[in-house]
Amino acid sequence: MNAIVPYFRDDQVRDLVLILPGGGYAFCSSREAKPVADVFLKEGYHAAVFEYRREILAYPALYDEAIRLIGRFGPIRGSIGSSSSVSPPADTSPDCF
Repeated sequence: MNAIVPYFRDDQVRDLVLILPGGGYAFCSSREAKPVADVFLKEGYHAAVFEYRREILAYPALYDEAIRLIGRFGPIRGSIGSSSSVSPPADTSPDCF
């Protein structure tokens, strides 16, 4: 199964940026994962990296899987592509996602 690795700035409700690193659908680029999340954390956002190569999926299944996993953070307010604030879940262990 694919996974989302969360990087929470703090325990406040903030917008979350979901990062889908490049890699040409062959791998998840590490240089486009945590380093990109760190930039958003410094700007005041929560961030999460979608590690999508644990299970091979193609569009639109990959997109649908990302939406399903991000929904585990709680209700998505706003539309995809717009600002949506989330609260960090009580359990942020890898098994939570």
